[in-house]
Amino acid sequence: MPSMGIYGTFLKKAIEKALAGVGVPNVRINLAPPITRKTINRGAQFMDENMCLPAKIILGSILKLNERGNQTIVEWDNCGDCRQKTYCLVHQSILRQHGIDVRILAAQPRNI
Repeated sequence: MPSMGIYGTFLKKAIEKALAGVGVPNVRINLAPPITRKTINRGAQFMDENMCLPAKIILGSILKLNERGNQTIVEWDNCGDCRQKTYCLVHQSILRQHGIDVRILAAQPRNI
């Protein structure tokens, strides 16, 4: 999972519990390392300058996780008014355009 402040730890626990509840035990969810200037720059390198900073940070975290061998990423989708509800689609599209093979799953409040 990308770094998303306090949401990361909460989502990690909630998703692991939900998967165990449906018979998929022992799933290990990795959280991205803490956000650094390198994380931000890496995400900004791939995104339009008009996109918000959180979108760039999350993309940088996704790229870092992919470098560490993670091929499936769980990303928070707030389903609200913020553009965050489209991040998973935007990030998936950007990654595909650059030939980076990563699968992004949207974790929504109603499906965890």
